[in-house]
Amino acid sequence: FAKFCGACSLLFSPSAAHAAGWEIPDHGARALGRGGAFIASANDGTALVYNPAALAFQDGTRLTLASHFITHQSDFARAGNDPITCQPFGAVSNDAGVFWVPFVTVSSRFGLKNWTFAIGVHGPNSYGRVRFPESGAQRYSLIESDFVVIHYSFAAAWRLHPRLAVGATIEWVDSHIKFRQKIPLIAGSEDPANDIPSTVDVTDHVGFNAILGVRWEFLDGFVFGLSARPPIFVRATGTVTSTPPAGITISGNTAKLTVS
Repeated sequence: FAKFCGACSLLFSPSAAHAAGWEIPDHGARALGRGGAFIASANDGTALVYNPAALAFQDGTRLTLASHFITHQSDFARAGNDPITCQPFGAVSNDAGVFWVPFVTVSSRFGLKNWTFAIGVHGPNSYGRVRFPESGAQRYSLIESDFVVIHYSFAAAWRLHPRLAVGATIEWVDSHIKFRQKIPLIAGSEDPANDIPSTVDVTDHVGFNAILGVRWEFLDGFVFGLSARPPIFVRATGTVTSTPPAGITISGNTAKLTVS
């Protein structure tokens, strides 16, 4: 019984929970068709992000163009009744439409036997735009958000052996985040006449990040692939712009946002 209680205490002990972003795997049609199992077999320009070592096994000069057009249907129905109309809050829906995620890579050996180099521009494969009604029940949390992250990448791959290669991708990451919401002038009041429209507009030139990779064909038809990339931390700064009702003055307009 004591062992059982000890096991239960381990199973039900509290632990930290972390939020996840709306990232949708994967870049490229081949990787998407394989469910992202592409690190060992990356054979196009998306090796820039999956496993840069795989570039060493790609001959000639290559251009990879990929695009994802993503839509995200999301609905929100706030619980309770509107304090103004005494009726249930109406449901709202995201109407931001299609979000475009491009991926462009050029790679070449430049006449070298064992080296391949590549440059590329891409963004995370995610849905970065949300828009809800200006006067909807959600307006105090979010009206609109636009989250853009761009990776400018350079990669080099070295084929040490006909079956073994290593590679690295160096990225410069830029981000721009903008979102809007309304703030009640009087705490607890939901009178639209007292709403203060506010916009946060922040930018971060995140800096350099890297992807390291290895590809090894240890037997004919059997390939081992490994790649790793550290997390990207966004610490953006910018401004907050608010439009209060007549006669109200707001001082200060500095905003800071951290995303990891």
